[in-house]
Amino acid sequence: MLNIGVICHDAGNAATITDHIAAITHGSPHHAKVLPVWPSNSLLNLDFELFDALIIHYTIVAKDHTFLTPVVRKKFAEFTGLKVAFIQDEYRFINATIDALGELGIGLLFTCVPDGETDKVYSRKKLPTTKVLNVLTGYVPANLLGQPVPQYSHRRYDVGYRSRKVPMWLGELGWEKYRISIEFPEAIAAYRLRLDISCREEDRLYGQDWIRFTYNCKAFLGVESGASVFDFTGDIQSQVEAHQERDPNVTFEELQRLYFCEQEGKIRLNQISPRCFEAIALRTLLVLFEGEYSGILKPWRHFVPLKKDYSNIDEVAAVILDQERAGAIIDAAYKEVALNPKYSFDAFGKYVASSIESTILPEQRRLSDPETIDRAIVQAIEQGEIRAVPISVKPSRQSAIKRLRERLRERLRALRSAMPPRPKIGLRPLGERLRALRSAMPPRPKIGLRQLVRYGGSGLRQLVRYGGSGLRQLVRYGGSGLRQLVR
Repeated sequence: MLNIGVICHDAGNAATITDHIAAITHGSPHHAKVLPVWPSNSLLNLDFELFDALIIHYTIVAKDHTFLTPVVRKKFAEFTGLKVAFIQDEYRFINATIDALGELGIGLLFTCVPDGETDKVYSRKKLPTTKVLNVLTGYVPANLLGQPVPQYSHRRYDVGYRSRKVPMWLGELGWEKYRISIEFPEAIAAYRLRLDISCREEDRLYGQDWIRFTYNCKAFLGVESGASVFDFTGDIQSQVEAHQERDPNVTFEELQRLYFCEQEGKIRLNQISPRCFEAIALRTLLVLFEGEYSGILKPWRHFVPLKKDYSNIDEVAAVILDQERAGAIIDAAYKEVALNPKYSFDAFGKYVASSIESTILPEQRRLSDPETIDRAIVQAIEQGEIRAVPISVKPSRQSAIKRLRERLRERLRALRSAMPPRPKIGLRPLGERLRALRSAMPPRPKIGLRQLVRYGGSGLRQLVRYGGSGLRQLVRYGGSGLRQLVR
């Protein structure tokens, strides 16, 4: 059994991240433990040489110093065991990421870049000693398979969708996530379906809210995950953001023509999204833009293919409105994808463990006592200092943030000037006012609730019904209110 430490940051609001980390740790046959990144210097207090292998999870950006401070990076680089890294969102600052992987001495890299494309991103020339393996961005959550869900006909919405307006420099594939939310409602408007489709940040859902939303939709929209533009140097992102700062209304097509048209589709990162697995597990029909979906989903077998020009919208609407046809696709996807052990987090955890076993060298095995490691982790947390984590802001955005702050200050000043002056009343005058109000009130009746209920042996029900007045009249009698009457 190996001792494995996982450096990660789980904010707790995304189930996919939590499940991913759990599969690596709890789902491993080895003694795998999450290492503390908070308090901020806990990693410095931990002896890395106790472990056989250390993993940097994709929630920790390898090139950034937010959690991997310079001192921690040096300590990690000097670690003599097997060093592993998971990376997602691999279309951004690629050169800086590759430099960081080399600096840290990563020996095993798990990437979402499909097989056949990995050499275009992580070339042997730049990472000669790194073993690169492909994994999916997510898998089928086991807890959703037994989730009770409404019948198809009882679901609140016909079609649902949630995403965000991603940066335009991600290219066509990234922009589709936003485009479908605008174009699909217009294309299918004639059928008057009940839609809940949004890309607004304030409409995003997490946890149980996300699960309830998904199983309350008959069908769920989707596109392939990933990006069609790889920005190796960060120049594309900088140029696009600078242009948008000058012209906030610039279109995607114009930015594409000016800055990244030649980069479109040179490297394929098209893959199945974790949301597809979640929808299938909750027996929700998938309506997806045509694509490969990592070779897992088959059109008309596991999902309803939607052409990107919406030319088959009538056929798509017909399936959504036909419970029998929709049910056949839902059942096939559930049996062949959701229940397929190959796509479970359990299988993913075992694959990671076996990959580490086959990569680690004999001299990298420490054979430390697991209890010793557990005590060391607790001690590292106890000795850690709670302090603010520095957040770096890109120079291109500093001016925009400064202008936003000034606008907010101006707005606050305007609101304050429009407010009426505060009444000049202190605590003592307020007390005198309260005493005056109390003295003007009628005395409370000297009768308790028990006496009221027992009065004349009639009981509360008879008292309420007395004279046909009812409780409301009784409460309002004399303007005293129920509280005075009870007291």
